[in-house]
Amino acid sequence: DEPGTESWHVQFSTGGLSIKEGAYEVKFRAKAPVDGSIFVGLQQSASPWKLLGSANVNVGTEWRDVSAILNISAAEEKARLTISGMGLTEGHFEFSDFSLKAVGVDGGLLRDEKGRVPMVRKRDLSRTTLAKQRDWQEFIWDTETVYWNGMRDFLKKELGVRAPIVGTQGAWSPGHVQAGMDVIDSHAYWQHPSFEGGDWNPEKWTVKNIPMAGAKDGGTLPGLAAQRVAGKPFICTEYNHPAPNTYGAETAPLIAAFAALQDWDGVFLFAYSHNDQWQQEHFDSFFDIARHPVKMATLPAAAVSFRRGDFDTELLHPKAISMERGEAIDRTLEFGPNFAFTAHFGVPLVETVLVPTDYRVTFDAVQSPGYRTSYGGNQIFAPDSYKPDFFWWLDKHSVDLYGRGSIATIGKTSAGIPIGIYGTVPWRTRQNWICLQWTALDPAPELRARQGNDFTSQFSAAKHILITATASIENTNMGWKNAEKTSVGRDWGKPPVLVEGPAATIDLPGGGKFKAWALDERGQRREEIPVRDAKLEIGPQFKTLWYEVERQ
Repeated sequence: DEPGTESWHVQFSTGGLSIKEGAYEVKFRAKAPVDGSIFVGLQQSASPWKLLGSANVNVGTEWRDVSAILNISAAEEKARLTISGMGLTEGHFEFSDFSLKAVGVDGGLLRDEKGRVPMVRKRDLSRTTLAKQRDWQEFIWDTETVYWNGMRDFLKKELGVRAPIVGTQGAWSPGHVQAGMDVIDSHAYWQHPSFEGGDWNPEKWTVKNIPMAGAKDGGTLPGLAAQRVAGKPFICTEYNHPAPNTYGAETAPLIAAFAALQDWDGVFLFAYSHNDQWQQEHFDSFFDIARHPVKMATLPAAAVSFRRGDFDTELLHPKAISMERGEAIDRTLEFGPNFAFTAHFGVPLVETVLVPTDYRVTFDAVQSPGYRTSYGGNQIFAPDSYKPDFFWWLDKHSVDLYGRGSIATIGKTSAGIPIGIYGTVPWRTRQNWICLQWTALDPAPELRARQGNDFTSQFSAAKHILITATASIENTNMGWKNAEKTSVGRDWGKPPVLVEGPAATIDLPGGGKFKAWALDERGQRREEIPVRDAKLEIGPQFKTLWYEVERQ
């Protein structure tokens, strides 16, 4: 029922099949927990387990007939039919009525009897020869390349545009095509809304109410990292953990920290607001952050950490993987047009979460230096040659981030368990989940330049510290459709927004005397709160999500 770390971790097969070189059609009926695609392949039944032919097929939440044409590259007396690609999906898949038969392949004529070149429809492509499929894909890529590069030249050379030119997001166009742009763009959403029937029906939708911190598959991060093109600036112009996910506080802290680790150039949350109802005091949109208190409260510390370079790597040894154009086209035919995922490059998904990764678009195969992080069954962590430290805890479903002037702890917690480096002991929250950020507002340059993992020194010397403490969020009287809180339909509730200010005792670093204030919604000092023996107690009684600490 729980997602694994690789798509192939859930699969099944049937063996003893004698197949010949040519084409085979596999048919079956399938039902999946979510709309998506799965892998169908014919391969050897023993080492080296050579894949002879494969395809990705779409499945959905209702029973449907599925078919695929598998072009077999070599005969095999002991082949097996494998259904895979389900390991990252939570839920149950159902299958029935399998059949497999050899089918004819249409090689096609260059010209018909009237001298015309017959059109190849996409839906008929799998029934053609592999050479014809490659030619078809080459034509698509060439056409798209001419379009994007032509638009770039028109803007720059004819109109004199000086701004960097961006094409489309990496998941929608191959890196070999987008390599002609000045900047590579990407988009991602953790648990994007799913609509019954496929339309944006405001009544019938679901957003899975689960956190991303500590997810076994790395959440959105590996898929984003796999869209990068070496030597090009990389940005993410759409990112969000859509409402009404009650774990939305993790959105900005996670993406900002990992964008810095990966040396990305910019991240944009989508969107600030889709309307001008500025007096509205509750959120009623999947994506708007303007009226979403925990996203707004966590954004300043996340932005500071990214722009100031708190989570930048000091020793950058990116894992570079080259893929020349011909190989990329073959991967596209095998996995579909959206092949920018690490499993297709032979890299574990979780590895790109912590290792800066460049997927090098080249036209000549080259040997690139590799680098592999260390990770185990319970945690994934960057090795000592990386600064700062990142811990992606699989067993605790949490993440610890240690940077030069910024520290964050995001994820599951329970009473009496220390969080972070200052002995912070939270009491139970409604979801046993918390998002804590510490930000040194005046980091010392000489400490930022220091090598090693002594991240506490920044806070021991800082005169001003921002502490942001958040947890669950929902509107008053939200019309939850189920106990899992995955949908409210049109009934988003009303103001005020109910936000949880976690209670904790924090040991302030460096000794001395301190003053502290609860901040108002604009980040201004609203109420002084007591500090005794360098211990600060925060909690819901102060009706805030952030605090300023001043060393006297």
